[in-house]
Amino acid sequence: MVRQAHHDMLMDPLHFLQQNFQEKLLLNEPLAPYTTLKVGGTALYCLKMSSKQEAEEAVRKLELEKISSFLLPQGEPVICNNGAIKSVVLFYPTPEIPDDSRFSGLAGYAGPLFEDVVLKPDSCELANDKQGALKNDILRDCMEEHDGFRKSGKIPASYLLAKAGLRGKKMGDILVPEEDANFFVNLGKGTANHAVMLISYVKQQVRDQHGVQLRERIRMVGF
Repeated sequence: MVRQAHHDMLMDPLHFLQQNFQEKLLLNEPLAPYTTLKVGGTALYCLKMSSKQEAEEAVRKLELEKISSFLLPQGEPVICNNGAIKSVVLFYPTPEIPDDSRFSGLAGYAGPLFEDVVLKPDSCELANDKQGALKNDILRDCMEEHDGFRKSGKIPASYLLAKAGLRGKKMGDILVPEEDANFFVNLGKGTANHAVMLISYVKQQVRDQHGVQLRERIRMVGF
C-alpha cells in the first residue's frame, strides 16, 4: 500500500505540495507577469519562495520525490511556453533590477539574448570556427572599424544583428528594437511563440549573412 501511494504521488505532485508548501502554493498561475518579456502560459504548480536559498532547499525536497521542477529568478531572461508547464515552477525575488529606461512604457523586454562572438587572441578569427577562418568579410570590417572589439576579444552580438539589418524586425508583437538589436521588446500582445520564431529567424539571418552561429543566453522553458 505504501509503495502504491508513493507511485500515485509521483504521478500527481499536488498532494505532496499541499502537505509541504501549502502557504506558498499557487495553482494554474500565469507565468507572464514573472518574466521580463511578459510572455508565457501557466504553471500547473507554482511556489512563491522568499529567497534563492529557500527555493533551492525546496528543489532538493522535490528531487527526493522525483518531482520535476525549475527555478525562475526574478528578472532572469526566460521564455516560457504558451501552454501549461507541468513541472513545479519555483519563483524567488532577486536584488531589485532597475528597469532599462530605453524600453520604458513597453509591455516587456528581454535581453541580452545572444552571447557575444569570441575571437582568437591577436586575430580576426572566431575561436569556435572549425575552419580556422572567418566566413564573411563583414567581420573583418567590424574589426577594422572598431579596434575596441579586437582588444576585448569579442564582437558584440548586437553589432552582428544590426549589420544583418534586423533592427525593426517583428514577429507578431515581439520586436527587435532600434535601441539595441540584442534585445526583444513586447509591444503588448506578443506571445512566447512569436519570440521563439523571431529568435530562429534572427539566428538564420546572422548565420546566412555572417557565417556565425549565435548562441542564446536566454532560457527557454517548456519547448
